[in-house]
Amino acid sequence: MIMYTKLFSTVLTAAVLTVVPATPLIANAAQTPNTTSTTATVGLKAGTNGSEGPLSFKSAPNIAFASDITLNGASQTVSAQTVDAPVSVSDLRGTGAGWDVSVTRTAFQTADGSHTLNGVLTLPAGTASATANDSKAPTTNQVVVNDQAASVESAATGSGLGSWDDTLDAKGVTLQIPNGAYAGAYTSTLTWTLADAPK
Repeated sequence: MIMYTKLFSTVLTAAVLTVVPATPLIANAAQTPNTTSTTATVGLKAGTNGSEGPLSFKSAPNIAFASDITLNGASQTVSAQTVDAPVSVSDLRGTGAGWDVSVTRTAFQTADGSHTLNGVLTLPAGTASATANDSKAPTTNQVVVNDQAASVESAATGSGLGSWDDTLDAKGVTLQIPNGAYAGAYTSTLTWTLADAPK
């Protein structure tokens, strides 16, 4: 009996010792972060569009009206069926100098030159768009196209850098056909001019 009591006491003492909590540690005070500064550098130079140079057209549209418009004894205004490309400009100069696109046309004539169509060709103000471009957009204008240069798109100083597309809505591209026109197939040549400064 005496041995049992001693054994129990020893076991109990051991159990108590295992649950005595350790003395809590005091956390160190917060330290001020250590900082340093470095630099990141980059250099940019003017690009090129191959042999076209740093400022050039990427595309300009061909415009097609219907080939079977019926003369009706009155003036008619018809919309284009297709405008196959935007007026697209690439300005890789990196100067922000601006630019201007103008257009002229020859008279609508039959292939043999025997007849001229005194129609009125109107282009709407297009939609200027670009992908991931930080530059300000160029402005677009509605114009009547004839043998005098008309500005269809212009980038003011500080705008129009990079590549820009001016998309013309075919429904807004119109041709007024006068009463009294001769029947026939007519063609006009459009000349697009890109100047290296805004108008």
